[in-house]
Amino acid sequence: MTKIDPIYISKAELSQITGKSERTLENLSSVLKTVPNPKRKGSVLYDLTLSLVGLIEHYSERANSKFIPKDLEEARTKQIATKIEIDEIKLAVMRGDVHTTENIEKALGAILTRLRVNLLGIPMGVAPALTGKDDINEIADIIDDRITRALYEIVNFDVDSLYKDSQEGLVEQDEEYGDEDDEGDSE
Repeated sequence: MTKIDPIYISKAELSQITGKSERTLENLSSVLKTVPNPKRKGSVLYDLTLSLVGLIEHYSERANSKFIPKDLEEARTKQIATKIEIDEIKLAVMRGDVHTTENIEKALGAILTRLRVNLLGIPMGVAPALTGKDDINEIADIIDDRITRALYEIVNFDVDSLYKDSQEGLVEQDEEYGDEDDEGDSE
């Protein structure tokens, strides 16, 4: 087999032969075979055969792998993971496994409002029962009984009914706004 002497050409000549801009060739320098230019310090010449082979390998590898930039692939992966997480949260809310901050605030607000009303009503509620009482133990028992009833009413407060009301609002809200997750997906 006959050995062919390498042919060295300038970047401009390689650009003209390949149809790639000089800037593109600079960006692809890792796949091009260069040697120092003996006539001009700091510049290089390209081995025509090895550079063409390098370019062919680079572009065929890129075409075969359906080249997707790593950043784009990571962004898609994150987007899919986020959608899955959002769907899991929505499902957990619908099942009642998770409560939204809004639901908790409503329930806690209703409980505290009820407690406030009950506690503020104690003086007027026990005053008639305390009229004419002199025994401190009997007075303490009446007040204790009234406070205990106010607290038990809060313990037995039906938070589930508040949650069901908020769930109905959530379903109505989804119907009103539609499912926005599917808009814009072109895949």
